[in-house]
Amino acid sequence: MIAEESILTNNVLKQILESISTAIIIADKEGNFVLWNDKADDILKMQKTSNFQQWIEYYSIYHMDKVTEYKEGEAPILRALAGESITGEKIWVKNKNIEGLYLTVDAFPLLEKENIVGSVAIFSDITEKLRMEMLFAEFAERFEHIKQLLTESILSK
Repeated sequence: MIAEESILTNNVLKQILESISTAIIIADKEGNFVLWNDKADDILKMQKTSNFQQWIEYYSIYHMDKVTEYKEGEAPILRALAGESITGEKIWVKNKNIEGLYLTVDAFPLLEKENIVGSVAIFSDITEKLRMEMLFAEFAERFEHIKQLLTESILSK
């Protein structure tokens, strides 16, 4: 009976994860990836790795400047394993399969009777959103420049 309930719970959990449009990765307390949904696979082109150390052999994680690489243990999913809750951290990730993506990450420890038993990372691809924000800022800057030139031209007459 317990085994059947465990299988049922696992199947239900997998169905829930697949129905969520946000990318999710769940790690156990050793940092082994135990579950991730299709959205995580779509965004990161996940290699079938078993733990974070193998994962970072394929991926590089950077701060938003795209130059400063995260130090060992600094990745949100690992900080969550250490008990930290992370909300809205922006990172840049790249590997040979992706050109580079900006992601926003939330990561939290998973607790059982106040003991950390794993962590969950929830992330979204914000690359297009940031690209549009940069284009808008560039447009606004150009518009201000044109407005200033027109104002100077009118005032000089």
